[in-house]
Amino acid sequence: MQWLIPATYNAFALTLYYLALASSPSKGTSSKVIYACFVLFVAGILGGAILAYYFMFQKHVMTQAMRSYSHVSVLVPALLTPTIVICNILALSWGGGIAISVVNLNMVLTLLAGAAFLGNKINGHVLAGIAAGVAGISYATVESMKIN
Repeated sequence: MQWLIPATYNAFALTLYYLALASSPSKGTSSKVIYACFVLFVAGILGGAILAYYFMFQKHVMTQAMRSYSHVSVLVPALLTPTIVICNILALSWGGGIAISVVNLNMVLTLLAGAAFLGNKINGHVLAGIAAGVAGISYATVESMKIN
């Protein structure tokens, strides 16, 4: 259950993150892409500072961690991150908050892929929860599209 605290934090942090992205003052697709790249640039500086801290003060931890990562395990998420941020900004600016509900349908794919590739277990209750989530998000999306 140690995952619950960071997961709960992310529920609130992602809300603030998405609100910030949705309220970006940029106009036009190119402007939104540039805004996303600025966000990523600042995040990269912060990530670099964290890595520098580990390199200077906990070199053994940094060395051990670097040995455990494959190039692919770093490269794939690094290549996907800019597209994810850009698509989130575009979805939010064009569709409003309901767009993130659709994005969050990734929970279906994540649960199924975790079962298929990582050995995570799912049962009928999990599948029922997935179905309820998809139904709820679908209904909310349709209703939001009607009123917006």
